[in-house]
Amino acid sequence: KSEDSTDQNPSNYGFIDSTGQWIIKAHYDYADAFYNQRAIVAKGDSLIYITPSGHTINDNMFEEAYPFINAITYARKHNQWYKLFLSGHYELMQVDEVIKPDGYGTLFVKDGKYGLLNKNGQLRITPEYDKIHPFSYGFANAVYKNQKGLLDTLGQFKPFNADWISPVQSNGQFIYKYDTLFGIADTGMH
Repeated sequence: KSEDSTDQNPSNYGFIDSTGQWIIKAHYDYADAFYNQRAIVAKGDSLIYITPSGHTINDNMFEEAYPFINAITYARKHNQWYKLFLSGHYELMQVDEVIKPDGYGTLFVKDGKYGLLNKNGQLRITPEYDKIHPFSYGFANAVYKNQKGLLDTLGQFKPFNADWISPVQSNGQFIYKYDTLFGIADTGMH
């Protein structure tokens, strides 16, 4: 990725190889890194996916797009979300919102409730939660029927009486706040 060249417009992005040779000329308004041999690039307000040779994977231009950190990803066009495959094939999704995919899968909202799709885009957690925050070390802060707690990637909800819960840390502990007091607990709720 580059935005500085003597023979290209310095405000545009393109891709160079390890020797500094242009692989894809700098003619994009923005370019993201390649993930699974696909990169998001922008022309004006439109986002498209390209291959390392500079070919688009389909003819769609999106308003919002996520990188291919898994074998599938998601993009929005005209307030509709699509599931995209590496081949360029895409499917319309019946969801309100998709939240950035990560190593645990993809959070989504349908009819105002949160759920989780696995890395392959299959339903992992049914959309029945009032809120699910991004997963951290296998757990997410979640709200189910107005009760705060922790949710694991298998859909097991552990209620926890607190006003606020931090993301789980690498040691399995999290900080919580109840009324004016703070405390530390672990994922076993001790």
